[in-house]
Amino acid sequence: MNSTAPTSKKIQRLAAILTRECLGLMKSNSLLVIADDESSSIATAVWQQSLEITPTAYLLRLPKPAKKIDQTLLISKFMNQVDLILLACKLQPNNISLIQNVMDQGSRVACLATTEIDFLSRTLVSNSGKLAINSQRLADIFTIGKNLELKCKNGTDLCLSLQRERGIAEIGKLDEQRKFTILPGGRAQIRPKSGSCNGIVIPNGSIDGVGLVREISKLQFETGKIVNIRGGSEAKKFRAGFQKLPSAAKDIVRIGVGTNHHAHLSGNLDEDERAAGIIHLGIGSYELSTPNILTSDYLRITIRQADLSIDGKLVVKKGKIVV
Repeated sequence: MNSTAPTSKKIQRLAAILTRECLGLMKSNSLLVIADDESSSIATAVWQQSLEITPTAYLLRLPKPAKKIDQTLLISKFMNQVDLILLACKLQPNNISLIQNVMDQGSRVACLATTEIDFLSRTLVSNSGKLAINSQRLADIFTIGKNLELKCKNGTDLCLSLQRERGIAEIGKLDEQRKFTILPGGRAQIRPKSGSCNGIVIPNGSIDGVGLVREISKLQFETGKIVNIRGGSEAKKFRAGFQKLPSAAKDIVRIGVGTNHHAHLSGNLDEDERAAGIIHLGIGSYELSTPNILTSDYLRITIRQADLSIDGKLVVKKGKIVV
């Protein structure tokens, strides 16, 4: 009993932050929390705390993946009836359009990047002023910028276009109608112009499927896609994950900067891409992504100690945000 008590208290604290600060739940709101087996504890705690604020809070637990169900059919019956939705589960790729539809109707949607309690305890900060300012400032610069350059002394040299795209500021709060955000906050990012990424990237932070980088891997990009992967065992692991992606999921669909000073480079990509000053790249399907929402077919890499310039002006210098 004693060994589980601290964890229970920690979950309750997290649920309070999620409910009252991240979601901004009010008595007049209705909330739907969608969970699976992995997220059951935190999702249940959020739902229970929500009932202290509003009587219209609901918890939907999805069956185990082994049971063949149509998630879209199941959750669509509930999504359109609430103001706020918290996704504490892994959704099938075809649910992306469903999420977009409920947002178009005015609902707000938040998704937990992870349900790891220790990670959430460190990075779901209640005082997020600096995080919000840095995230919004960088997102605004991405929005008005035209050309981005990413360079690092290890040989990384990537150029891409930002034209006609809009920067995304993830500040850890669901504070507007028709908004989608991923929690915890702490990223400013943008979807580059399709086919515009060219150059070399040598990850020196972390790689999906690998963790913290310990070897040199060289990724060559042409017209937005990876055309060559070179290196040792870590490059081999990344190549294996890359080859498992659908044929249409080979584009750079995100580049961003971490703004969460409570996150640190750990090998967990959900945390690494939020660590302040860390640059992340996302590789997936440009056609299936939206400016805000990504499909589940998605690989990430991070670069530390890098320089990031927008239209010739440094915004990140050697891993430090300088705007």
